[in-house]
Amino acid sequence: MTITSVFLSSGYNFQCDMHQLSRSYQNLDCFKCYEKLLDIQKVFKEPCGGLSGLVKKILGAGLNKTRRNNNWEQRPLTQQQLEYAALDAVVLVHLFQHVRNHSHPAGAQGSDVKMEWKS
Repeated sequence: MTITSVFLSSGYNFQCDMHQLSRSYQNLDCFKCYEKLLDIQKVFKEPCGGLSGLVKKILGAGLNKTRRNNNWEQRPLTQQQLEYAALDAVVLVHLFQHVRNHSHPAGAQGSDVKMEWKS
């Protein structure tokens, strides 16, 4: 059995999001059951720095989180918000691949090169 056969999707600290979605869409059961979702935060047990800190540690590049506090309730979302959300999804794919390819997740070693994922 591989990690990809066990988990359908991954996220970072998504329990709060799932709770909010299940309250907003009470008639949809898909937001009430999420045992096939891999919480990347729990895999790495990163105490601080959030997703940005984990991305820097594991992938070696910082994650620009300056658009996090925008008004996400307002529609339509701006192009910058769409890019920000897409970037979060992209780095989660890379973190999931890291988990899949390593028997036990470990931080990236070595290089002090300063990089940043930007939307």
